[in-house]
Amino acid sequence: MEWWALLLSSSLTTLLISLLPCFCYIFWIKPERVRERLRRQGISGPLPSFIYGNIPEMKRIQQEVNHSPEEAESRLATNYVSTLFPYFIHWRKTYGPVYMYSTGGLQILNVTRPDLVKEIANCKSLDLGKPSYLQKERKALLGRGILASNGDLWAHQRKVIAPEFFMEKVKGMVDLIVEAAKPWLDSWESMLEGEVGSREIVVDEYLRNFSADVISRACFGSSFAKGKEIFSKIRRLQMAMAKPSLLIGVPGARNREIWRLDREIRLLILNVANEHMREGSSSSSSKNDLLQAIVEGASGRGDEFIVDNCKNIYFAGHETTAVTATWCLMLLAAHPEWQERARAEVLEACQGKSLDFEMLRRLRTLTMVIQETLRLYPPASFVTRETLRDMKLGAIHIPKGVNVKILIAIAHRDGELWGPNTDEFNPERFANGIAGACKPPHMYMPFGLGIRTCAGQNLAMIELKIVLSLLLSKFVFALSPSYVHSPAFRLTVEPGFGFCTSVLFCYIIAWLKTKRIREAFREQGIEGPPPSFVSGNLREMTRRSPWPATAATVAKGRGFVDYSQALFPYFTQWSKDYGPTYLYWMERRPALYVTDPGLIKDISLCVSLDLGKPRHHQKGQEPLFGQGILKSNGPVMVEQMTEAAIPVMGSWKSTVDQQGGTAVIVVDEDLRGFSADVISRAIFGSDYLRGKEIFVKLRALLKLIAEPSYKLSLTTHKNRCLPTKRNREIRRLEREVRVLILDAVKERRETPTTSSQEKDLLGSILLESDRGATRTPSEDFVVDNLKNIYIAGHETSATTAAWCLMLLAAHPEWQDRARAEVTEVLDGGRRPLDWEMLQKMKTLTMVIQETLRIFPPSSFVVRETFRDITLGGGSGGGGGGGGGGLRIPDGVSLWIPTSTVHHDKAVWGADADEFKPERFASGVAVACRHSQAYMPFGLGARTCVGQNFAMVELKVVLSLVLRSFTFAICPSYRHSPAFRLIVEPEFGLPL
Repeated sequence: MEWWALLLSSSLTTLLISLLPCFCYIFWIKPERVRERLRRQGISGPLPSFIYGNIPEMKRIQQEVNHSPEEAESRLATNYVSTLFPYFIHWRKTYGPVYMYSTGGLQILNVTRPDLVKEIANCKSLDLGKPSYLQKERKALLGRGILASNGDLWAHQRKVIAPEFFMEKVKGMVDLIVEAAKPWLDSWESMLEGEVGSREIVVDEYLRNFSADVISRACFGSSFAKGKEIFSKIRRLQMAMAKPSLLIGVPGARNREIWRLDREIRLLILNVANEHMREGSSSSSSKNDLLQAIVEGASGRGDEFIVDNCKNIYFAGHETTAVTATWCLMLLAAHPEWQERARAEVLEACQGKSLDFEMLRRLRTLTMVIQETLRLYPPASFVTRETLRDMKLGAIHIPKGVNVKILIAIAHRDGELWGPNTDEFNPERFANGIAGACKPPHMYMPFGLGIRTCAGQNLAMIELKIVLSLLLSKFVFALSPSYVHSPAFRLTVEPGFGFCTSVLFCYIIAWLKTKRIREAFREQGIEGPPPSFVSGNLREMTRRSPWPATAATVAKGRGFVDYSQALFPYFTQWSKDYGPTYLYWMERRPALYVTDPGLIKDISLCVSLDLGKPRHHQKGQEPLFGQGILKSNGPVMVEQMTEAAIPVMGSWKSTVDQQGGTAVIVVDEDLRGFSADVISRAIFGSDYLRGKEIFVKLRALLKLIAEPSYKLSLTTHKNRCLPTKRNREIRRLEREVRVLILDAVKERRETPTTSSQEKDLLGSILLESDRGATRTPSEDFVVDNLKNIYIAGHETSATTAAWCLMLLAAHPEWQDRARAEVTEVLDGGRRPLDWEMLQKMKTLTMVIQETLRIFPPSSFVVRETFRDITLGGGSGGGGGGGGGGLRIPDGVSLWIPTSTVHHDKAVWGADADEFKPERFASGVAVACRHSQAYMPFGLGARTCVGQNFAMVELKVVLSLVLRSFTFAICPSYRHSPAFRLIVEPEFGLPL
């Protein structure tokens, strides 16, 4: 055995010694000779290592950039070269625009000098061809197809394939490309209808499938369904080949996957080709498409000619066009001013007609956008050639076997060629064509260079124009907050994590819908302010701001009556112009303004679920309310409410005593704290202290959502998708509130339940959730309903109590009457409050009812039609539709301005603008001519279920305040009602 081991060892040693000279020649002597010839011509470069060349240095520089603190910021720029290929940037600064480097045995001459690029562009010799490594390292993807072959084979392939992409032939593909786009554009429209007009969509996969369908239809005469498996496997092959590896021929996991996919793709392509030939032979007319040309051109050249060229076209025509369309959408989303320009051009050129070739020729702005996108994100990162013999380019003698590489992204950003701000997206630079944009036009090379320029560029440009025109004519898009700009090199440069965009229905759809709905109402005699093409009537609504009133005007009994004239002056003006019922628009959302008592009655009597809360409120106010039902089923807890009020009353008494019997107290924050305490007790029972932190965060969330620029965009989902400081803060508070509520729920579930906990609101909600009686996920059901109850039961009651105190302070005669009643019922304060006593307080009840009339908790009652409905039988004043009732299309919001209806003198009498609680002496039915016109707690089937709870809470706190204090309006009080989803004192209420 020893002699066998010795023989084997000596044989291996002999083999290695004999191979060593060959190994040294390949990896050092031959490359060094090439490098030396280039050095003698003044060309330098980084010093290569033995075997690996400059690969270790490339990895080191890449790692340094990846771990650099500036790396995240640089990724946000359009110049992705600094993050994907930082070594090229470093070497160019060190060695100039022409330098050499090595990747093992391969010597590369990197060129960005315009004169040398021009020499390469003008070179017609077949001795300057595609690198031979493409047929080795990327054989599975490209083989010996038109993208990788050289010499006579390439010339034959070009002759076969190029005529199929001449412009005359591409013109006839327009209808085919439009047809390929329809299915996924229709699917987007369906998705957006379901999402109330806006949603986030990861667009790159749709564009990839679309481009694949175009190639299948245009080039191979089949649908995407037949080519889908081929495209899927080519995509996986591309991803596998993009993984780094030095061992090309070693059967590791990566290479085994590549070989398997290569075999499968080959069989699929041959099946398509064979089926195509069978169909052609059985048909009376021969097919005239690219596949037919390839099959005919393969005569005498075997199946590899068909397979390799089909793979080349699948890859080049599918992947690169889809990626370019993705980058176009990203840049248009990031630059809405160019999106608007391009859309206006498309709408003007098309005018609602089907796209044709002549329309596409007129789209100059869109062409500029595409050209600028191709400049910033060219489909191919490099133009690479190999000298197949010794050649001279310009003044440089280049030895055989050297790869000449042009980094396109660097050439496209050279400030000396393109002018300043080359990293910025500025399509205007192409206003006078490529020659006007770049001093030497050959430095613009998104489709390659010279005789090897992409044969399919005409089809690519037409395809890009069509898909962008269709998208711009149907949709508006903005960058999603979840989008991470991280270009990745996977043979092409594409978004590393996909491109997610917020897509909304576009103006032309809004215009058509606007026209249809306006005509439907106009036929019934209902008009309204004409909406603008983009924003509806929002701009007119934002032109005016509310006035502030002073304490003096309030003391005189003026300034607080019908605040809607100050907060919503546009509604007042439109009511004068168009009557009590009219149509207006918030962007693309139609809203029917209703103050006609007859129509309000019809709405109140409608019990159909097809008239519900507006869908856009679920989005606009979702951080506050989620999709809860605003449900409150807590018991009337007079004793607990009194207990909750004791700390507030005690604090006020202490302040008054310390300041000698009179003190200025800003009461609204204390009332808010009292209301929070009451609701906490109702929800959590004995664990009410847990709710305090939740209230603080919900209050902050309410203020953010109620800011003017946000509340006017409650119907504008795209504004809320932008990653602004305010939107980030809203999302943070929303997450924190959710966590706090779920922590309370978790603790409740883990502890034994007492009888009192079973009766509180949290216990009821958890019981309903555990029963599974709702389709909403259990966590969302609990969180959303608790948020509903917090907002509805906390903010509204506290604000109404503050307005009650303000009005009583402004009308001391009613303050005295109410105090006398409270004192009498409580026997001079000697008896504690109970339920029976509250029922005896008629004057206080009238004061609260009148306050709710003047300052209703909700400024509007809003409903939306979920299908076409008809309201009433003919009382719709203001042109309300005749004897057949008012027909309202699906998707129309009905807005009833509560304050305006509460101040309608035709309903409430000539004194409707005055504070007169005695109007309620005989109840609501006598106070106004139409009882449904009094709606402080809402209307119809959606009337607030917690109104009894709210009335008791208001009576308790007002009784305790009246019993203990007299109060007047402080001279520093500024009466300026502010709309923050509810109407409250903007600067607080000091008494």
